[in-house]
Amino acid sequence: MKNIRFVLKVIISAALLSSVDVEATFSADFDPACRAMHFDEDLLDFTLIMDLEGGEVRLRYPAVYADNPKFAAHPRKDTAELFRPVGTDDFEPLPYGEASRRNRAGIWNWMYILVNDVLPLEEIAKIALGVRINDRDKPLELDRSAPAPYGLRELAKIRDYPDRDVFMELGPDRKVLTVISCSEDEPPSVPFPGCSIYFRASDMDVKLTFRRTELYRWQELTSKVETFLACATTEF
Repeated sequence: MKNIRFVLKVIISAALLSSVDVEATFSADFDPACRAMHFDEDLLDFTLIMDLEGGEVRLRYPAVYADNPKFAAHPRKDTAELFRPVGTDDFEPLPYGEASRRNRAGIWNWMYILVNDVLPLEEIAKIALGVRINDRDKPLELDRSAPAPYGLRELAKIRDYPDRDVFMELGPDRKVLTVISCSEDEPPSVPFPGCSIYFRASDMDVKLTFRRTELYRWQELTSKVETFLACATTEF
């Protein structure tokens, strides 16, 4: 791999090195955050086509994270990319079939990562809440949200459907930074309630899917993915 120096602002989670923003000059070969995620191994080329926003985002990421081993053969372009499931503790890619095995065993320490180009976060929140399509031109009712655990705010349900809890993270300017949609857990609406997190990272829309039991770690999980995508979109 070429050893071209670059400036990268990396948010490194405590599970890797630090939870503090670090701005420094790194080599792609020696950046510890990237190396911890196998970026010193074989990389594959993928280009995300941004149909809604326009343009493209190029990624070069370790082949061990490819959801399909055939993807490593040639550069690809598509409107979405689903990575192989990774462990929530170590961010290691799971062997093929391991996620299903853990699922059957009731072990929930893994997640899916999807990058794509979808609607703005406010629109995703409306869809998760079940806002009728004729009402989606109205602003999201942020004032009806209430403080929730883990630094989140919970949006008020507009009707009984769907059986989901919708949370969000707001920035200082009240801009929606993160939307989290979870199956209800009290009482559970499904046998194994799960969550999906929607956020932006490296100019892409990102969706993480995991069991609701891991919701308390949402900031740690998104931080790991932000680091991974920062490494993948840097020109090595």
